[in-house]
Amino acid sequence: MAAEWGKAYGERFRPLHGRFGALDRLLADAGFEAIAGLCFDLGVSSMQLEEAERGFSFLRDGPLSMCMGQD
Repeated sequence: MAAEWGKAYGERFRPLHGRFGALDRLLADAGFEAIAGLCFDLGVSSMQLEEAERGFSFLRDGPLSMCMGQD
């Protein structure tokens, strides 16, 4: 979804997926030497709460995994 949203920014926008604590490594692995700004998606969506298989639902029975990503 971030890649689709960022198309308007071309090469200036590159989504990365990982843990906040590994930010230094994520940026280095992506080839960044310097950055002008960051955008973080830290929220929980209604989709995560409503779909029992995502592990957050309190409305439906499902596994308790509470993983933000689907992997």
